[in-house]
Amino acid sequence: MKKLFMLFTALTVIMLSATAFAANEQEALTDGADITVIRRMALAEPLYNPMKDGPSLADVSQAVYDAAALTKVYVISYGDIAANIKRDTDVDIRPLNHRQAMKVFRLCVPKYVDAYVVPTIANNNRKTVFFDVYQIKTDALLYRYQLTADKHAEDSYMTYKALSEQFFKRFDRAIENQKRRKAIEAEKQAKLDLLLADPEKRAEYEKKSEEEKQKALDKEEKRQAREAKEKAEQEAAARQEQKRAQARAEKKRRKAEERAQAAALKDQERAEQAARREQERAEKAALKTQANPILETQADPSPSAAA
Repeated sequence: MKKLFMLFTALTVIMLSATAFAANEQEALTDGADITVIRRMALAEPLYNPMKDGPSLADVSQAVYDAAALTKVYVISYGDIAANIKRDTDVDIRPLNHRQAMKVFRLCVPKYVDAYVVPTIANNNRKTVFFDVYQIKTDALLYRYQLTADKHAEDSYMTYKALSEQFFKRFDRAIENQKRRKAIEAEKQAKLDLLLADPEKRAEYEKKSEEEKQKALDKEEKRQAREAKEKAEQEAAARQEQKRAQARAEKKRRKAEERAQAAALKDQERAEQAARREQERAEKAALKTQANPILETQADPSPSAAA
């Protein structure tokens, strides 16, 4: 039984691992948005309607906050923001309905952070979470990340924590990517400024024909198209690898289940064999007990019979 329990435990771990990583995702950075300046970010109250036997709103909010430990950005929980607002304005947003609370939250949050994120959970047949990061002063959407869990994912704290961890990892990556792009653009601009600082080179640059400028523009468009194609190929490869990972996890799950069933069947067979052997020993003992009085009578006849 201990071996059977261990097999079932391993099967559960495999299924949870597949749930944590098998998901569909979409990412969007608003044109002109600068997320590299974000150092502190507030966590707004999630838009979430608890399902029957599912985690509470407080549990989901805690799951998102616990996942924030992975990000390099300093994240302040909704409870701490609410406590700060209560301290500074004497307004407690926690008992308010979501609409009223968000109105006060948006008004006061610029004092504490550079941006805030609103998790929205669509808890249908598959759990989809939207993470929307907003600019504090204009409430303009800066960044959105959408993640759909595997269809076997449970409606639990651990599922929402795993999905939130994926968001924070991807958000950090988006910040680093934008930093690299800004560094490349700054380097190009520095080279151009250096070129234009030389009067002769500046004159040569300004004499370039429109045809040459158009060629340069075409070259840039081709470069961007090539990068877009490479990105699409990388995303396709990532999706393919994800499918293979799901297939491997499913194969492992089936094998673990088959081993568990085989082990259970063997245990049952051993138990039945032991029961049959015990029953046979009991029957033999009973027959032996019944035969002993008869043998004793034949071996030692009574006095009256001897007379």
